[in-house]
Amino acid sequence: IFAPAIAFSETKEFPTKLQISGYFQVDYYVSDSGDAHDVTESSFFMRRARLSMNGDLSEIIDYKIVGSFDGTDSDSPAGSAQLLEAWADFKLHPFFKVKVGEFKYTFDREGRDSSANLPFIMRSTVVNGLVSRLGRTGGIFRDIGIEFNGGMNNPIGWSYFIGLINGNGLNGRDDNNHKDVYFRLVAEPIRHLSFGGGYYWGKAQVGTPATGQNEKMWTVDGAYLFGPFAVAAAYYESVYDQAAGVDIKPKGGYVLAACKVFENLDLLVRRQEFNEDGNAEDKVLASTDIGVNVYLARRGIWNGAKIAINYMFRHAQSGASSPIWEERGAIVTGSNVNDLFTARLQIPF
Repeated sequence: IFAPAIAFSETKEFPTKLQISGYFQVDYYVSDSGDAHDVTESSFFMRRARLSMNGDLSEIIDYKIVGSFDGTDSDSPAGSAQLLEAWADFKLHPFFKVKVGEFKYTFDREGRDSSANLPFIMRSTVVNGLVSRLGRTGGIFRDIGIEFNGGMNNPIGWSYFIGLINGNGLNGRDDNNHKDVYFRLVAEPIRHLSFGGGYYWGKAQVGTPATGQNEKMWTVDGAYLFGPFAVAAAYYESVYDQAAGVDIKPKGGYVLAACKVFENLDLLVRRQEFNEDGNAEDKVLASTDIGVNVYLARRGIWNGAKIAINYMFRHAQSGASSPIWEERGAIVTGSNVNDLFTARLQIPF
């Protein structure tokens, strides 16, 4: 008697109600910039303030819009709002889905993940130095185009991603007659164990002259979550073809381990290296990082309301360079690349 009524009540009505979510992050950074400046560099600032809206138009079409109010990953002031994502996803079949618009391209694991889902406060140096700068302008892992993807979970989990994008970064139309192309494959042979690989080909403005040289990058990565422990590693190599002189060949990678000591307390350690050009002998930037995450309300593995504290023991060869605050600040070189302390309050909603 009641079954038809129950079935009717569970029927999903389209379009669904608009869902609004987001998060903000307040950071504090301290770094002794060595001989580059006379005083220690330190600051409070709004690292991120993001607002998302998403919903379903039908059983096969959903959409998402993401805005930024933090100046993104540059030194532009907070409040300089801009569009980060606006896309529609057509779920034609589990093996074949189509995403169209401005979105995060799926080339690697760490670059694709939201900052709110990362174990450490900052992405690894090689990801910030290479993946975030793909294309002619560097679009903080985002661009405009089309992506085909699909996969399955049983008996072995796997997925693929193939994208065709402008390669000109956020909110910009194409500036040449080429398109950048990427693909990624992921396999999950057992639950919580995954392996992935990606390849990117396009045009870049790196080196001299900066006239859109060919750019190729590949990566492999893996991650395993077992009980209270988690481990992950990734490696990247890139080639920037130069019209004159020797090609630039940066490379690098990281390994990290984490332990959930208590339900709301994680301890982290990461070792990373980034060689800005494999042809040179003095451009390696290395760092050993330790971290503590205290969760006020955990969501999933790394996300949620939390207080994070990181310390990076950094060492750079004479030709290596990095922003004082890793992602921001004045560029310093060699012995001026000193240790970095960071703290963050993250609040999702």
